[in-house]
Amino acid sequence: MQVGVAVNIRNQAGEEARMRQKYHNPRIRTCFPIEEHVASILTPYAFKLIQHEIELSTKYAATETNNNVFIVRHHTKSDGGRFVSWIQENESIHCSCKEFEFSGILCRHAFRVLVIKNYFTLPSKYLPLRWRQESSLIPKSSHMINNNGGSLVKFRSLIQCLEIESLKTKEREQAATRELEKAIQVIKAMSEIQEKLVGVDSTVPDNDELNVENPLPSKTKGRPKGSRLKGGVEIAKKPRHCHVPNCGGTDHDSRNCPNKKKNIGALPSQSPNK
Repeated sequence: MQVGVAVNIRNQAGEEARMRQKYHNPRIRTCFPIEEHVASILTPYAFKLIQHEIELSTKYAATETNNNVFIVRHHTKSDGGRFVSWIQENESIHCSCKEFEFSGILCRHAFRVLVIKNYFTLPSKYLPLRWRQESSLIPKSSHMINNNGGSLVKFRSLIQCLEIESLKTKEREQAATRELEKAIQVIKAMSEIQEKLVGVDSTVPDNDELNVENPLPSKTKGRPKGSRLKGGVEIAKKPRHCHVPNCGGTDHDSRNCPNKKKNIGALPSQSPNK
């Protein structure tokens, strides 16, 4: 029924609304202002990756050696670690793990140093354009406009209102079903008129006027039959002959010789007492 279509449209609208809410209001898991700054710029996928690195950065300790070079290691380890260099003049940070150069997501070691340096926002150079919301295909506004200039949100609200009002009684449901069927027929007629206005050629010849020819023969793969030259052994090989008396044929042997039954029938019958 058409009411079922309206219910599906309503469910789809709810899913898109939840998607936009998740898109524009991501969940913040730490108290670092740098996470809030990243959440307002990156797409949900990129933010989820970078949020994971920010969370793990809290488990690392950073020790400054000299010339703004830090050794960042996990709090459970006493040796090893990654070397992170910080250049304040151009706000550049480099880590020996090369995570940013590989995936475009800043690593946990670099975030640990940025927090120590009291950074509340991430430099724009570490927010690649391909990870930003402005490059995403998801619309930033919930007010979506269709190609004909009408409001899709308004259309879906009308569908929702129709569903609520039509399900109150059976008579309303039947009336809504009839009107929806009429509306669908009108819309289908409009689409056919538009196709004619575009200039679709209606003078297509019938199938009886078309001369359909046989397809061209295709060449099979491999060597054609009969084109292979026979070797000396094959040429010198003599054909086998049938050993049935008065036969000597070459296209069969003594097991399936057509003259075998004739020869057996011609033999004189012998008595079992002899």
